[in-house]
Amino acid sequence: NSVISSISEEKAFVVARIVADRWLQKVFDEAGPLFLDGKVELDLRREYITPTLAAICNHWFGIPDSLLLPNPARGNFVDPGGWSWEPAGARKPLCPGDYMATSRYCFYPDPVPRVQAYGREQGQALRKAVREYFDKFRPSGLSAELTKAVAELKDSNGKFVYPTNDELARTIIGIMTGFLPPADGSLRWTFYEWLEEKTLWRVQQDLQPGSPASAYARANLAVRPSLEQAMQKRPSPDLLWRTATRDHGLGGVDVRTDDKVVIGIVSALAEDAAANVTDVYPIFGGDRGAPGAPLHACPAHKAAMGTMLGIISALLERCRIEALPAPLLVKLTDLMPKAPPPPATPSPPTPPSS
Repeated sequence: NSVISSISEEKAFVVARIVADRWLQKVFDEAGPLFLDGKVELDLRREYITPTLAAICNHWFGIPDSLLLPNPARGNFVDPGGWSWEPAGARKPLCPGDYMATSRYCFYPDPVPRVQAYGREQGQALRKAVREYFDKFRPSGLSAELTKAVAELKDSNGKFVYPTNDELARTIIGIMTGFLPPADGSLRWTFYEWLEEKTLWRVQQDLQPGSPASAYARANLAVRPSLEQAMQKRPSPDLLWRTATRDHGLGGVDVRTDDKVVIGIVSALAEDAAANVTDVYPIFGGDRGAPGAPLHACPAHKAAMGTMLGIISALLERCRIEALPAPLLVKLTDLMPKAPPPPATPSPPTPPSS
């Protein structure tokens, strides 16, 4: 938890912004020439949120490893990609796709048998692949920032906290499972809400490039309020559950030891919104930095918010965005000034005739 909490919101923003800027450049370079009007049609989830989250995870965790952006590929164990119906045994694990069913299996109170089956299958495939990745690269040193820090953690006796690669793999996969599905869901619902309510263009208008000079400061000023309001309206996750550790009362209801208590985050945040209170900490299980913070409050709150601000601000500052009829389908125009073409090479003079 201390390693995760050490990532500042601004640092997470910078990583996400660089990755998203590079991905948009790649999109316009490769897809732009295919459209006669120079505008690119894009599915925001499949073709923007998914690849940027994969590349961000590559930076922090080294997973997915078969990815060229932002670091050179070091192996071939986990691929970037979204959700797939193809059985896990018939392909390599996908990031962020295979973390979705795994998360739902772990965090939803009563997942249906099919979700349980997908969660177990994809979770075990991830565990095996990431363990094999560490088997190959841990002896020579891990380079991904967060994974390296976790791998090097030692207890008070100077012994590694995660001495085996299986323990390290389970820990890293657990961190990613806690981060990826909520980030994916929050981004999808935010873009959906903003496109539906026409908020996106108001936020974009407020996000004036160059004022203030820091991209993070601009996003913090112009994007954060509307992002938090959208997260509050459509939280991801929308509910949580806990097991009671002792007999007690809750809202006039007797709760017994080992009872399963389901917390409806949607209802709680709707009450806040009705009272004109904007507070996204319930989505993260509370404020881990506050005195007396809940035991399960998320240590990655700052990293998650910085990541989402970076992904959103890159799109809004780079592109003119037109909504298309299908949800999350948009048409983008690149607003980045084009470099002038190189001067034409003059033709060599024609030799005089003899």
